[in-house]
Amino acid sequence: MDKRKSQSQGHFQKGKAKMHTHSSKKRVNPKKQFKGSKQEGEGFAEKRKKKMHYEYMKLLKKEMRQRNLESQGSIIDAEEMVGNGAKKTEPRNYKVQHKHQGKQHMFSEAQKQFQVKKESQLKLKKENLLRLEEQKKAIDQYRSKRKKKHLMLCKKTHKGQPIMKHQINYLLEKIQADIVRS
Repeated sequence: MDKRKSQSQGHFQKGKAKMHTHSSKKRVNPKKQFKGSKQEGEGFAEKRKKKMHYEYMKLLKKEMRQRNLESQGSIIDAEEMVGNGAKKTEPRNYKVQHKHQGKQHMFSEAQKQFQVKKESQLKLKKENLLRLEEQKKAIDQYRSKRKKKHLMLCKKTHKGQPIMKHQINYLLEKIQADIVRS
């Protein structure tokens, strides 16, 4: 009894000490308050760089769009100035509306393509279902035929002897099928 008390009160406890020595949590250096390290490129700085690059590219795209719109507007203005008296000049707003109509046209084309794709997928699905049903039927027929053969070949007399009549008939049918095939 004294040994048990001394072991449980001592420094080396069985079981409990082992469970607490290996903690599952990762130890974190309290001085290090950011992700990454100098060798890794200081993760927070890398994130900042990526964000700035993204913002810069976004601004470039926006400026390119504005330049394209301005160039299209200047082309329209030049056409209006050069246009003949017989030609009817169209206002600038009309071109913008026409541009939106093109987008609608593109949308309708995309919608049609989506419908065609959806129909083809449905057709493939139906074909797959039919093929699966045919496979199931074939497997069921095979299993029922195999079960019937097994039951016939396993029949025994009341003394436990196999009935040879069924086995001989089975062999005869097998031989006749081979003759018909060749």
